[in-house]
Amino acid sequence: MQDFVQYLRYRLQELPVWLGIPVLGLFLAEKPIVWSRLIIFFFAISFSMLHVLLVNDWGDLQKNPYEKVNLPSKANQLHLIHCIGKTSIYSYIICIILFSLLGPISIFLALIGGMLSVLYSHPSIHFKENLLGSTGIHFIGGEIQFLLGYTTLGAPIKEGILVGAFFSFIFVAGHFVHMCLDVNEDKKGNIQTWATRFNNFSILLIASIVFLSAHIYLLMLTIYAIVPLSMFYIFILPLIVHIIFYKDLLRRNMTQRNIYRYRKNYRLVYALCTGAYILSTFY
Repeated sequence: MQDFVQYLRYRLQELPVWLGIPVLGLFLAEKPIVWSRLIIFFFAISFSMLHVLLVNDWGDLQKNPYEKVNLPSKANQLHLIHCIGKTSIYSYIICIILFSLLGPISIFLALIGGMLSVLYSHPSIHFKENLLGSTGIHFIGGEIQFLLGYTTLGAPIKEGILVGAFFSFIFVAGHFVHMCLDVNEDKKGNIQTWATRFNNFSILLIASIVFLSAHIYLLMLTIYAIVPLSMFYIFILPLIVHIIFYKDLLRRNMTQRNIYRYRKNYRLVYALCTGAYILSTFY
């Protein structure tokens, strides 16, 4: 039990990173805040994102014992896997109950999100190893995360899909980077991802192109007045991190440590941009 508590504490530390897209969606909707719905949404999305993290780890540990090298010994992992699986189910049930209080669109999106998690992570399906399937799930998953926030206060879902695509591109690009960080463990467990089938340089180059495409798409949304100009100006800042990384990539100066630092830096900048945009909505 102590192992599971330590693991859960580790996962809860990462949870705020996953709340960024849906929370930003909430404020991009530009609708009057209804505090009762806002509070329900916060708890619902927290349990929803916790479910995604837990079910992903549950599937990874079932499929690849090398995936989480910092977890306890294999003997203890059997109990840990069981606890993670049960908690992921409880988290999903709670999030479904809470989203049901927010209306049919929220419950529909949450159900689709749960289905995608199972498709991606369940050992007998494991779309993580399907190149197009894994990328498609991350793109749709990014949309769902955004729309769960965007539609909470009554914003139209059609416009939300257009705006959410920006975050889907970011989510997909981040997934490419994540695969490069996990490439050694995935190779040990014979897990077939983009990074294990090709090489880190190629996949990081693709990630850079997708990140750039996301920001070009954001520019188009701004030109057509689908998103406010302030959002474009604020979210142009992460391009600095991507350009610096791209120069290192072309010099082939890519160690696992450099890739990890790159991910940490762009996550931090996107988080700061999210906070800055939310603050700007109050003025």
